[in-house]
Amino acid sequence: VGFAVPCWWQIAFPGAEGIARTISVANYDQAYFEANSERGVWTGGEPPQGAVKFDLTMISLEDLALSDEQSARLWLENDLQTIDSMQPATLGRHPALEAQLRSTVNGELSTIYALRAAPELLVLFAVYPTAGLATDDIQLILASLALYVDQEIILPWIPADAPLPGVDPFCKL
Repeated sequence: VGFAVPCWWQIAFPGAEGIARTISVANYDQAYFEANSERGVWTGGEPPQGAVKFDLTMISLEDLALSDEQSARLWLENDLQTIDSMQPATLGRHPALEAQLRSTVNGELSTIYALRAAPELLVLFAVYPTAGLATDDIQLILASLALYVDQEIILPWIPADAPLPGVDPFCKL
């Protein structure tokens, strides 16, 4: 799995071990988060305008006979959340499943996308806040997404949004 992100975005890579591994990517750094949060939560409960992050979780499947939907349900339904709905969607250039999840703790809804990257690999994609999915940067990142080793990572043809105020890009714009 590969994708292109603006050079100032922060990427946290997973360890090499485990059945499920998550890459977390954000357009802000730790200093920005600390300046706009209180006790580890965004000030006011919502991220500042323009702040967005996504998690891309890769899961090694044990039962290759399961459909994409069955595999996604196996990983998404648990004691903390249920699936309200699951429907076909498109994520970048890839067919996906859009799952609406409901927290069993507080009833909040969230959205996650499931894609099959290879017969043995399920990819889950979630963006925070959910409205961040519509941003140009996230759409460009999704357009670049390659799910197979021989699939090209398509580099964006338009520039990314400028860094958030207070986020110091380590690269030249």
